[in-house]
Amino acid sequence: MRTSQLLIHESDGRLSALLEGLPGLLRHPRSAAECLEMLRPGDASVLVLKLGTNLEQELALLAAVAHLHPDVGIVVVGEAVHSPVAGLAWDLGADYVLLLPQPRDLIVETVAGLLRLPSRENDAS
Repeated sequence: MRTSQLLIHESDGRLSALLEGLPGLLRHPRSAAECLEMLRPGDASVLVLKLGTNLEQELALLAAVAHLHPDVGIVVVGEAVHSPVAGLAWDLGADYVLLLPQPRDLIVETVAGLLRLPSRENDAS
């Protein structure tokens, strides 16, 4: 089995800092084309897509990944201002949509679950 990979598409690095402790290959595609190129069939992969000011491009990337790589887990992260597009993100194929003020710690558990990693609760038992 290949190493799992976590692709984080964001502009500020905050999510990367939050997720860097997860096992697997952490990658930072800067464009939709680069993101699609990095995804390989058969890999355990998760895309964390942070919504920003280019909603049309970001949602197009979400739709493309969901269509071309249905086995990839997709987590969409945004601010409260993005709440009008949350339903659309679900419809386009997101596995989880996290909009602030939801706790950012949910991202780590959600991504670990999509990568099929043991949860921290299981580690304590």
